[in-house]
Amino acid sequence: TRSALTVHQLPEQFTKASFRYGMTICHQAVLVRRSITQPYLVDNLAADIDWILHALSKSRGRVNAGFIVAAYLIGGVSKQRHRQALLDRYAVLRSHYGILPNLWQHAYIVMRGLWAKWSGSVKY
Repeated sequence: TRSALTVHQLPEQFTKASFRYGMTICHQAVLVRRSITQPYLVDNLAADIDWILHALSKSRGRVNAGFIVAAYLIGGVSKQRHRQALLDRYAVLRSHYGILPNLWQHAYIVMRGLWAKWSGSVKY
């Protein structure tokens, strides 16, 4: 599961606030009614986060299936173009949470990642 690869646990109830400190679930495991979705942003490596946050802001309810819905590989274009992925993620999260909260949240993400690396708690 994703929580085995990251330093945070999967949320029991998944809300817009669940994404403040990083991607908590993979977008492949999110099933959304077409009527509340929007097209992906073009040429944005954080389009999945933006898509989920927009869907969450329009949804009236969420259901945790309680079982694995999708399996995925870590890596891909966002790892190959890591700097661009980070800049895109920052811009998307800034648009949803605001400038100052986003700066604090990214500082927390960096510190959490450094702590996990130093403590050896991340298993890759």
